[in-house]
Amino acid sequence: MNKQWTLADIMQEMLADNMKKKLLVYLLFYLFFNLNANAEINFFKCPEKINNLSVENNTIQKKMIEGESIVKIEKSTLNIKVDIYFMNSQDNKISELIINKIANSTSLGFDVENNINNDQFSRETLFSFIEIKDNYAFTRKEFYWKPGEYDENEIKYNYTSSGRCEKINKAKFDNFFEKTSTKSKQNTSEIKNNKTTTLDNVSINELSGERTFALSWEGYNDLILGSLIFNEANLLGTINFDLPNKDGSCFGTYALSKNKGTWSIRCDKNDMNASGLLNWNLNDGSVTGTGKDNSDRKVKFKVGPN
Repeated sequence: MNKQWTLADIMQEMLADNMKKKLLVYLLFYLFFNLNANAEINFFKCPEKINNLSVENNTIQKKMIEGESIVKIEKSTLNIKVDIYFMNSQDNKISELIINKIANSTSLGFDVENNINNDQFSRETLFSFIEIKDNYAFTRKEFYWKPGEYDENEIKYNYTSSGRCEKINKAKFDNFFEKTSTKSKQNTSEIKNNKTTTLDNVSINELSGERTFALSWEGYNDLILGSLIFNEANLLGTINFDLPNKDGSCFGTYALSKNKGTWSIRCDKNDMNASGLLNWNLNDGSVTGTGKDNSDRKVKFKVGPN
């Protein structure tokens, strides 16, 4: 026998449904804020060394775009949020590069990017961070274009840079944004060119420049040759190469700690990426790396001795 619904029954059922919906909304809000309440926030200053600079139709020089990035990383159960500012070493001016962006996690750290395209200028920025203990090494890939009234007045350049971050506290992070008439803060962004440096109590001779490397990638029959811009005084290297079959370009970084380290590369083709471990021969400076890509294919490379 069907129940005969009265107006009171209908009102009671509607109130019950509304209560269920409210409880569900409250539960979702509770879960969201509870997961983010335990977020870990860290701050870093990251001096950059420009490795490859390609300039068209203008006189942009390395010193005009060199400086250091100031980074805020907020890790929660849900995601990684990143803010990146850049302080130019010439005038200490700070500009926003990446604000409140969700990063893409990788096997060794994370990538974060920001693209701006409008009538005034275009900028494409990609940072790849490799986590080393409680710190980071990184590479940056930057493209910039600003039109001019005439073709010869346009500004167009692209470059890759790399560096190793230094953890700082919030007070020091905030201090970067205070106006100053001195150059004292600029000195913190300079990369020192000492003949030796010490990391983890190991003295390492400074080696810098460009070297070639050979890479084998499962799925490609040909041996892949590329160039590596490196600065072993900072225990960092930047990798650049083109894939066979016109599959596009790849770039990445390796970061060393004593005679061990990690490497990570990312390619234009279908966001293909690979990462792994490496060994550094302290006697001749050669580096060998092994790992896998995001399709579980083996990747090996070797950087020849000095």
